[in-house]
Amino acid sequence: MKAVLDKISESILDRVVVDVMKDLVSQCHAEHYLVMAHEIQLDRCIRSSTMKKLYKGCFLASMPCVVVMKPVTPDALVEKSVKACVSLLSRIRHPNLPLLYGVLIDVEHVSIGLIFEWIEGPNLKLFLVNKHIEDDINRTIAMDIAGCMNYLHSQHPPIIHSGLCLTNILVADSKSLPKVKILNAGFSPCFNGTPDEQDSMFIAPEVLSGAA
Repeated sequence: MKAVLDKISESILDRVVVDVMKDLVSQCHAEHYLVMAHEIQLDRCIRSSTMKKLYKGCFLASMPCVVVMKPVTPDALVEKSVKACVSLLSRIRHPNLPLLYGVLIDVEHVSIGLIFEWIEGPNLKLFLVNKHIEDDINRTIAMDIAGCMNYLHSQHPPIIHSGLCLTNILVADSKSLPKVKILNAGFSPCFNGTPDEQDSMFIAPEVLSGAA
């Protein structure tokens, strides 16, 4: 960890950003989620916006993963939210949530990356359109989603997804019953940015207005 802290001090000019990066390194190290640059390989960018970039990659040379990268800024409120997001994601575990492998501190690009397991399969919207779904499979999917939401809402304090929709649910390839994985659970607004127009119809009005 000392080598990472030294590199941050040597490579970044903005003192506020240096302090933020060091805080993130210390937090991730304490929670055993710090991933070193040589442990992750980024293959290609699969989505990009002003708030974040998503990469498909490989963790520890053998585990396919998706990496959510976000630039670190000197905005204290945003970075406080980032640290809260990392802390939250490191403690939630559910079979219908993607597994968080760790957190990458990218000193060269002054960014933080959340590393999740790679889920192979379509989103729920495409899954429902392209297949004739039997009733027992529909029930399994509905129960999995409801069970995962109940788990999040049962946390202290409760975790509100705020963006649950068909495109935020993946259906993992399976030879038996499908296994759904719900994306973006626990992400703070600093990682998600503003809601996509496609998803805004599913979000509570008080969340969209900022009153929640």
